[in-house]
Amino acid sequence: MIKVSVIVPVYNVERYLKRCLDSLVHQTYDYLELILVDDGSTDSSGAICDIYKKQDERIKVIHKENGGVSSARNEALKEVTGDYLMFLDSDDALDLNAIERCVENTENAAWDLVLFGFHMYTEIDGETAFQNDVVYPEEIIATKAQMLSRFSEYYRKGYFNFITDKIIRSSLILDHAIEFKREFDIGGEDGMFILDLADHISHIKVTSDVFYQYYRRTKESVTQLFKAAKFDRYYDRIIRLYTFMQDNNCVDTDYLTELYGMYFLWTYESTFHPSCTLKLNDRFRYMMKTFRKKEIFPGQHQTQRQKASALSSFADYSKSSLIALKLFYQNRVLLLCLWNLFTYIKMR
Repeated sequence: MIKVSVIVPVYNVERYLKRCLDSLVHQTYDYLELILVDDGSTDSSGAICDIYKKQDERIKVIHKENGGVSSARNEALKEVTGDYLMFLDSDDALDLNAIERCVENTENAAWDLVLFGFHMYTEIDGETAFQNDVVYPEEIIATKAQMLSRFSEYYRKGYFNFITDKIIRSSLILDHAIEFKREFDIGGEDGMFILDLADHISHIKVTSDVFYQYYRRTKESVTQLFKAAKFDRYYDRIIRLYTFMQDNNCVDTDYLTELYGMYFLWTYESTFHPSCTLKLNDRFRYMMKTFRKKEIFPGQHQTQRQKASALSSFADYSKSSLIALKLFYQNRVLLLCLWNLFTYIKMR
């Protein structure tokens, strides 16, 4: 019988934690190992974990000093004994048949990784509303060669973005000592982990099942919050992705440029979030320093200039942001800074 380990990093989520843990202890599949990591919570989250541990012998609880989601997950990886591994964020939940269906989809451990979809909910001012289901088309990726031949296509579809929409053979992680990188906690730790894992995956099953309940609180979204080092980490992600593509002969500069533009927009728009308290002079210096980067791959600036004339992939963004993206793609950083200042003053 296949044993499944579930890792849940926990930090100051007393309001949501019971929903999360109830969705685990009441799963229709019970051969589970539930590893909860209290990452130095200052509310009652740690105590809630201990209560559930007393009620369910499948639960392990680790209490540690606060170090971020990556350090919490890494600590839990030391305790994993399951054949397969899943990750669940403590403010989200699973459908009650999720793990049973995931185990069935492994087809007696035939697959290294099984990918499933998620329900999206939006929480604003304490009110929760269903948004939509993210459903992946049924697909079999039977060999590593197949995965690499369509790597950017799979990346664009979102197959390699999140760690929480997968059940993964534990040995692929543990035998190769794959860990989460703490420096990417401000955005991208999942993607970097999966990229390291991709070197060792050969058999992937993509299902149209939808199991994961993702609750998005817009005011707390990582992509919206301003953090000074955010774009540096995004830049590092593109370098890492390009290196992977080089090593595996699957370079797609068009996709890298598109992704780079997305990361720029996330960073640029965060400068208008209330969490950004930069004054005008500091804002100008920040923009100049942040967006004046060296080329990641040969001919990048030329590819960006070509992309600047066709921004259909970014249709959901505001006109102001699209103007900024064009200036960024054209490497006109000074004008970009001035445009940011003008937009900032206009908003105030």
